[in-house]
Amino acid sequence: MPRKILFFATICYSLFLGVMSLVKSSHLPEIDIDNSDKYAHALAYGLLCLVWYLTLCSYNFLNALVLSSFIAVIYGIIIEVLQGVLTEVRTPDFNDFIANCCGIIVVSVIISIRNKTQVKNL
Repeated sequence: MPRKILFFATICYSLFLGVMSLVKSSHLPEIDIDNSDKYAHALAYGLLCLVWYLTLCSYNFLNALVLSSFIAVIYGIIIEVLQGVLTEVRTPDFNDFIANCCGIIVVSVIISIRNKTQVKNL
């Protein structure tokens, strides 16, 4: 995938995630699973970390995994703060931040293992 398209898709996903995190969520369907919103947070921020990693790798950034993880964590913190400051229908939740970090860690570990496996196969 061309770098510019990947970068554009990454920015679009980041903005989409931000908007979805700040708008009223009562119109979304309910899922009858305990803590389903925490799983959604982990998935969303794991994906955020992945798309930033792919984008940074396409631009040959050193330590792309560390940087993409850092971007995703900081973005999650900013969104949680904005939920408390900008909205009346959303509230910041430390458990959401923990779920975000869990998704980021899982994706980072998978990428790290994959990268080590590729090096050994050479």
